[in-house]
Amino acid sequence: MGKLFKKATVKKVLDDSRVLVQLDSGEFGAVQQEVFAPGIPLSWIFTMGMQLAGDWDSTEKTYHPHRSAQNSAEVEKIFGLGNVTLGLVQAATRKTAEVAIMPGVVFELTKSAITGNPLDVISSYLDVGDVIPVRIYRHPEGRIRLRMDDIDDDEKVIEALPIFPGGQPWLEVDRDIPWLKASEQLDTAPLNVVADNVPVDSAEIEPALTPIPGPGLHSVRPAGRANSALVQEKNDAVYAAKHAANVQRRLQDENQRLKEERLASDKEVTKHKARVLALAEENAELRRQLSESRKQKRAQQSSRSSTFSRRDRWATDMDWFREELRRAWIGRYMPSERATKYPLNFERFGFAEGFFESVSSENLSEEEIKKTVRVILDIATGRNAVEHKHTVHEKFTQLGGPQEVRSDGALLWRVHLEKEVPAAKRLHYWLRKDGFIDFGWVANHDDDL
Repeated sequence: MGKLFKKATVKKVLDDSRVLVQLDSGEFGAVQQEVFAPGIPLSWIFTMGMQLAGDWDSTEKTYHPHRSAQNSAEVEKIFGLGNVTLGLVQAATRKTAEVAIMPGVVFELTKSAITGNPLDVISSYLDVGDVIPVRIYRHPEGRIRLRMDDIDDDEKVIEALPIFPGGQPWLEVDRDIPWLKASEQLDTAPLNVVADNVPVDSAEIEPALTPIPGPGLHSVRPAGRANSALVQEKNDAVYAAKHAANVQRRLQDENQRLKEERLASDKEVTKHKARVLALAEENAELRRQLSESRKQKRAQQSSRSSTFSRRDRWATDMDWFREELRRAWIGRYMPSERATKYPLNFERFGFAEGFFESVSSENLSEEEIKKTVRVILDIATGRNAVEHKHTVHEKFTQLGGPQEVRSDGALLWRVHLEKEVPAAKRLHYWLRKDGFIDFGWVANHDDDL
C-alpha cells in the first residue's frame, strides 16, 4: 500500500531523533530524524500538541509531515530574491559548503559565493552545524542559489521559515547544532558484583584430598555380618561428609577469589571510564573553542587593514578610492557578474569637488567609509538599479519644492548609508542626462535639512 495523506497530532518528542504522533484515525506512528531532517535535532522542530499534515506509511508505521517549503522555487516565492535569511551548514569541504534553508532543501555554495579570498579553506571557515546568514539570488544560469560574500553588517536578516505553517522559525541566530555531551556517549550502567553462590560443574570437582581411613584400619567386632555392614555404612557416611565439607570450602575459596578479581576489575573499568569521560569533555570543549574561533575569523577577516589605513599607499585620494572600489568589486561580485552584468567602468562616473573631504577620517568612521564604498559601488555598476538594495530619493530644493538641478541639467539624488536608520548619513550624487554620475558628498542627516 502506498502513502496516504493524513492529519496527525504530536503526542511526545521522544528525543532528538524520534517523535511520536497520533493520526486522526487513532493510529500511532513515528517521525524519523534520518528520513525527515537528517542531523537536525527534532526538538527544534516539534512540540507537544502540534497539528501536522503529511503522508502516512501504514506498512512502516512512519509519518512524513509536509513542510512549509519543499523546493527552491517555493523558497524564492516565500522570501523573494535578494533578501537575506538564515541557513544551516550541513557539509563543508575545502572548496564548497552545503547549506539548508529548510530540512531537505539544500544548496551548494562554491568558494566564490562564500569569501572573496581564493586562499581560504571553506572547511576551516565554516563548521557543520553553524547557523549563518545567506542571500537568496538567481544565478545567471537561471537557478536559485545562495551566497554570503556580499552581505552587509547592517542588513536586515529575515527570520528563518517555520518547518510547518504557523510554527516557530526552525533556525535562530547563534543557535548552532550542539555537540553531543560526553556523558551521553558513555555507558555508565553499574557493574554487577559476583554472587555468593557460583555454580560449579561437578565434572570439574577434584577428589577430596583429606585421607579417609579404609575399613582395614578399624577394629571389627566378630559379631557377625550385621555389625560389619553397620561399620561400613558409618565409614561411607563419614567419607561423604568430609568430602562435601572439602568441596564446599574449595568453592568458597574460589568464589572469594573471583569476587576480589571482579572488584579489582570494576575499579580499573571505573578509572578508565572516568578517563574517557574527561577526554570526551575536553574534546567537546576544544570543538566548541574551534567553532568560536571560526566565527571570530569570519567576523574579523577584514581586520588586518582598514580602508583609511590603506590611504597612505596612494599618492592621491582618487587613486586610493578607486582601489577601494575595485577591492570591493572583486570581493563582493561573482566573476560572471563582473564580466558582463555589473562592470566597474571608471569612465562612467567621477567625484565632485569636496567629495574626498566629506569622506575623510575626520568626518567618517571606518564602518561608515566601508558602507560608503559599498553603496557607491552598487550605484556605479548599476546593480542597485536591478536589485534595489539601497533606497534612493530625490533631493528637493526645499520642503515641497522641485528636485534640485545643476547648471548642466544634472539632477541631485541622495541615498541612506544604512537601511531603516532615520539618522543615518546620506550620500549625494548628481545624475547627468547622458547617464554619467558625479558623486558629490556624504553628510549627516541634520546637515541635509
